[in-house]
Amino acid sequence: MRSLWDILGVVGQRRKYLVLLILRMPFDFLLNLSRVFFLRDAFCAIEGGSQAELYRACVSYALASVLLFTYNSIIWRLFAVMYIQVAGKIRIAATDSIVSLSLLQVEEGTSGDYMMRLNLDADMTVQILGGALNIPHFIIAVFHVVCTSIMLLGLNVRIFMIVMSFVIPHLLLSRYIVARPMTRLQSQVQLAKGELNTILSAMITMSDTAVLYDAGSMLLKNYKRASGEVMRLKMRMTLRNAFGNGIMPLFSFLGYLALLLYVSEAITAGSMQFGEFTAVSQLRSGILMGLFMGIRSYIQIRMNMAGLQRMKLLFSSRIKA
Repeated sequence: MRSLWDILGVVGQRRKYLVLLILRMPFDFLLNLSRVFFLRDAFCAIEGGSQAELYRACVSYALASVLLFTYNSIIWRLFAVMYIQVAGKIRIAATDSIVSLSLLQVEEGTSGDYMMRLNLDADMTVQILGGALNIPHFIIAVFHVVCTSIMLLGLNVRIFMIVMSFVIPHLLLSRYIVARPMTRLQSQVQLAKGELNTILSAMITMSDTAVLYDAGSMLLKNYKRASGEVMRLKMRMTLRNAFGNGIMPLFSFLGYLALLLYVSEAITAGSMQFGEFTAVSQLRSGILMGLFMGIRSYIQIRMNMAGLQRMKLLFSSRIKA
């Protein structure tokens, strides 16, 4: 996160970015909380045969939804404007940083590497700051999961333990098997793509020389090797993503099955009403939705960190200043 903070310092948007993230954080939790109260009150009113209570629950939920979505649309509009400004400043700063390099520094790199920094690295840096399933969604997901977990713990400790017994293993597997290697693999992809662009540029700009010295077969061989390396690395990333997508519904189904077994006994024994079950079930759904969004965001962040770190190296003189 230090690299992210440094990049925001380069474009001068640290305070505004942080304030808008803080203002956006509670929306998902509050929306899920309104659903919890609505389901509990609505089913309790149905069981009690009170039409007035059911009407009150529906009206309260409708008003809460309107207010929350109005608030969310205002915050996201402000964030979108700031995000576009940050994206433009990052691209301008990247171009200025490359142009201001000395001749010796320019000769140390390749044309393909500089093309990667101006295009893919800049895109990945912009994405991590505000793209879909990146830093904003990860922070929102963490806040949602923590607050919902605390609320579920306060309502029913045993159900909380059942939910966590499936959430924690899922989280650990996703972190250490799927997410952690992504930065390393994406960095290798970046380097392989830079080499591939350099070879492709040479094939286009030096085609006459290659024909003259009969070097076309050598260039094609190098291009095939670099292209194969990119494909191999991307396949390794795809396999890890597939593993993460596979265990997600598995843990979700097993957790819900365990919850149903416990709740069926509690309702039969009379220690829990159906309205209370719908409330805790909605809280569990909120935890899982936040968890799934957090895991996907974390994986995407780990991938985009490769571009962010390369951009930080490009901005090193600006960051020190």
